[in-house]
Amino acid sequence: MIGWFKRRRKRAAAISTPADGPQSIALGGGLEGLYLPSRAPERALILCFHGGGGVGGAPEMMVPFCQNLSDGPGIGQILLRYSVLDNGPTDLDAILAEAHRAAKVAQEFAYEAGHGRLYLLGASFGGLMALDVFRRQQRQIAGLILFNPVTDIGAGGFTNRICPPEGRPDISPIQLIGDLSDAAFVPCMMAHGQADPVVPIETTRRFAALWPADRCTLTQVPRAQHGFFNLKNHVGPMAGLVVDFVAKT
Repeated sequence: MIGWFKRRRKRAAAISTPADGPQSIALGGGLEGLYLPSRAPERALILCFHGGGGVGGAPEMMVPFCQNLSDGPGIGQILLRYSVLDNGPTDLDAILAEAHRAAKVAQEFAYEAGHGRLYLLGASFGGLMALDVFRRQQRQIAGLILFNPVTDIGAGGFTNRICPPEGRPDISPIQLIGDLSDAAFVPCMMAHGQADPVVPIETTRRFAALWPADRCTLTQVPRAQHGFFNLKNHVGPMAGLVVDFVAKT
């Protein structure tokens, strides 16, 4: 795995820090992130988008969860470090543009590794990013993994300093997903806490209902709140769901 990153060093990526933990990775064009190699021969690559609403957050917040996936059957991971307001001026369109650029580079890495299987994992606001990449790059995506995702940024949907109160129906997943034909849908795994006070689970239920039933699963976790999947008592079971999902798709 490290070998093909090294072969691409001049063109796209460079890795530093010890190989037994998260490794810093330069994706080219100013994009950076963390790389978690698989402990088995890589058979799939997951590009991960953290939460934080586009206001804060960092890829490090997903490391406790993602390290569990490294023990799975050949899953490598790239955790994107994207622009957020806490680190300087940015906006929704700029953040989504970074997600698309990262996905194109990650797809190149997946093909260079010999499997060509790129999955997108998005948590909260990261779910919005993953879904926007899927909508525009459908043929390059093997599957979607979404935890308490932001799926509605139309009028009356999720809003914060990045997502305006008047809404952005032009890029809101729940408003746009119905325009896709069934053939466009890839396998999708969603999980959401039933006590989530930030992103109501009702929105995810409505969004999941728009997906072809044979290509979508929604795990509803009783009493779990926002970001539950990264907590100690949920990390193991949720990582197990992801590993099974990747193995079967």
